[in-house]
Amino acid sequence: MRIVLRATAAAILMLGLVSSAALAGPILPGPWETIEGDYNNAYPFNIAGAFIPVSSLRYQQIYGSSAFAGQVLITGMSFRPDDSEFGGAFSTILSDVQINMSTTTKAVDGLSNTFSENVGADDKVVYARGPLALSSAFTGAGPKDFDIHIVFTSSFLYDPLLGNLLLDVRNFGGGFTTYFDAAYSEIDVVSRVSASDVNALFPGPDARTDSNDSLGLITQFDTQDPDPRDISEVPEPGTCVLVGIGLAGVARRFRTGARRS
Repeated sequence: MRIVLRATAAAILMLGLVSSAALAGPILPGPWETIEGDYNNAYPFNIAGAFIPVSSLRYQQIYGSSAFAGQVLITGMSFRPDDSEFGGAFSTILSDVQINMSTTTKAVDGLSNTFSENVGADDKVVYARGPLALSSAFTGAGPKDFDIHIVFTSSFLYDPLLGNLLLDVRNFGGGFTTYFDAAYSEIDVVSRVSASDVNALFPGPDARTDSNDSLGLITQFDTQDPDPRDISEVPEPGTCVLVGIGLAGVARRFRTGARRS
């Protein structure tokens, strides 16, 4: 009976690990969590509605590892519209976007002008290239709500002990959204580099459209407790399958125990 109980408990624990509950992820930069950012920005999604419109964009933003308490599985991210005349409600589908994440060895405010030098060895496509639906109801007393939400097509396992987090957005098709809330400071945990050509290897000479500076979109992450057995490219087995596996294990161990006795 003790064997049966131990096997049953193991099966229940396995179910709990696979269905790990979502956690409230960090908001970066932290000082702007409950107050409006001191800047706004159209990049990397509102590039057709920018002050100087561009037709495509490569955009990298770094987030300091110190803002993360420990290893997390990142499943999505949210932004908020700027609480000004530049922000507003919207609903749109950007035609052609890809989003990658990786762990970078670069420091905040230390991104290279060569995009490839910022990308970590664990570079992963977290939003597969294709249409991206974005919207905002422009709600909240100020700052506005984090309701510009992106659900990843593949999660990213991030360990802050290994380096800073790099967001890498390729906007191939332009598009209109609204201006996003942003922060500009050399003492926060974000910075960016961008080029007004999605295929560029580094920013161009026009500082109005291409940049390497300390600005960053204020971002909220969706996270889960990490499970070492999680492989995001392979669908997780359903609950019924897991229960079956657990019960089969119970039966095998019970029969083995009976033979030994």
